[in-house]
Amino acid sequence: MAKAITTIHRLEINEEEQRRRDLEEIETLLVEHKDTLKEFLHMLGEINKKGGLEMGASLFSEGDRVLDVLVKAIDKPEAASILKNGLLMLGTLGKLNVSEMGPLVNKLNSVISVATKISRVESSAVQLVKGNTMSKSWLVAAAGASLAGMAYMARKSDR
Repeated sequence: MAKAITTIHRLEINEEEQRRRDLEEIETLLVEHKDTLKEFLHMLGEINKKGGLEMGASLFSEGDRVLDVLVKAIDKPEAASILKNGLLMLGTLGKLNVSEMGPLVNKLNSVISVATKISRVESSAVQLVKGNTMSKSWLVAAAGASLAGMAYMARKSDR
């Protein structure tokens, strides 16, 4: 009968063999992700051309000053209302039914196009008489948008 195993001797890999295995692993990863690495390096080059790496290094080197300015900017009451209003707008956008808004947007675009054409013709004639074109063109555009909205709501209520 065989003797019981009382000690386990681990296979020791020398430093040179471990280094060779690590290099093979890195080489395999580089080959597998070649396209991703090329795109990343291209993006990094573009960031560097625009001065983004230098700016990032400056931000980290002057981190305390940057953080101080950032905290002072956020501490203002306007910042809180900006964040609140931004979150409310995002919540509202999430509630909109975009598929039903398509016809309204198309009509609104056509009304704006017509209003622009009318305001161009009208502004040249009115400019000769009064010299004031701004108030008329905005008035025509607002009226056109209101008419488009009313037409859409009337059509929706008929359904």
